[in-house]
Amino acid sequence: MVLGILPAIRGGLGELATTGQHTRLIDGYLKPYTRAFEAVRYFSYLAESLDAYTTDLELLRRVSLHPGGGWHPWAYSVVMPFRYARDFRRCSILRVFQITGALPAVIAKRRFGIPFVTTYGFWYGRLSRSRASGALRRAVEALGLRAADAVIVTTSELGAHVAARVGAAKVHLIPNGVDTVRFAPAARSGRRAKNVLYVGRLSEEKNLGVLVEAAARLAGRFEVTLTFVGDGPARSRLEAEARRRSVAADFVPVVEHRRVPGYLTDADAFVLPSSTEGHPKALLEAMSAGVPCIASNVGGNRAMAIGRRSRMRWHACSAIPRARGRWASGRGPGSSSASTSPGSSPRRSSCSSVWPAPTDGPAAGPELPPHAPRRRARTACVGARRDGPRDRCEAGGSRSLATAARARSALGTSQPRAGRVPRRRR
Repeated sequence: MVLGILPAIRGGLGELATTGQHTRLIDGYLKPYTRAFEAVRYFSYLAESLDAYTTDLELLRRVSLHPGGGWHPWAYSVVMPFRYARDFRRCSILRVFQITGALPAVIAKRRFGIPFVTTYGFWYGRLSRSRASGALRRAVEALGLRAADAVIVTTSELGAHVAARVGAAKVHLIPNGVDTVRFAPAARSGRRAKNVLYVGRLSEEKNLGVLVEAAARLAGRFEVTLTFVGDGPARSRLEAEARRRSVAADFVPVVEHRRVPGYLTDADAFVLPSSTEGHPKALLEAMSAGVPCIASNVGGNRAMAIGRRSRMRWHACSAIPRARGRWASGRGPGSSSASTSPGSSPRRSSCSSVWPAPTDGPAAGPELPPHAPRRRARTACVGARRDGPRDRCEAGGSRSLATAARARSALGTSQPRAGRVPRRRR
């Protein structure tokens, strides 16, 4: 069987490389796909080649990258399945990474009868750059959802949204995965200044101004350094705001994904104050690495809060000053009270709890879905497939149900295998 991969609109390895995320695609998707399929074809929107991003000979042999370039992305999404018609026909199934990139798959299904699976991983309407762009995205989203043979959602909230539009039969809940070997708790040296880390795109919806504001409120009472790993249109504004408020802030524009664990090891807390999130991999990785996490009370972040007493309830602007007393009293991140035993890692896995855990009042957000891990869960829930009567792909077109079902099963293995999560010592 041959798998065809379609990135989100404007997507490609070069676009991911601008933020260091191309290695996440190679390690977490392309390599597992080559073990599950005879061959993989990646259809890019950019003029690029695979050998510019990897030297893995087996990967170069098994994955064919079909470059784009020279067209407006939306126009090219229509041209792509005709330009590479022969290569599309050879695909047994298409995997669309985000619904915004579904238009070539819709055309290929109607023209060649190729089934496709797409991911619905964000609230796309909240990320539109303009009114015209928003209208176009909504149209492609509607077409893609109706034509898809299966829709992967990463949270139950997104699943309910999609099911209300196209029915629950083809909606499959598969949370994002995390490599718990690479992102594991590690010892770190203590220091006076507390390092608060953010990893991701520096853009308006990430709401990073409140993080600078929160650090400014601690001035004179506590020494905090903000570290922003990533780049984006909001960088210059954040740098100016940090200077104006005399907040110590380090901006690291591009970090290859394989180097992110080093930044997490050096962090006292990880903060994600976004106004909207899908199912953020950066937060998963910070939790897996044992870094205390503070996140905004939005759907994607709530979906990863574990246990009834550890729901995320505060925005970063109020959470960080509230943490001040814990740090000062030695009960916060990096304190000796977080140690387990001599010679062991001084951190507890944040896959078991989210610090600080609210204990007053009812838990915020919807009830956790049945597949979510509980406090004493021994294995990571993220990346695990949900088995059940809906966990199959009912294909349309000229392809057989058996072919699509086998492909759908293989696609379910695309996430990194869930590893063992360190138990929290009591």
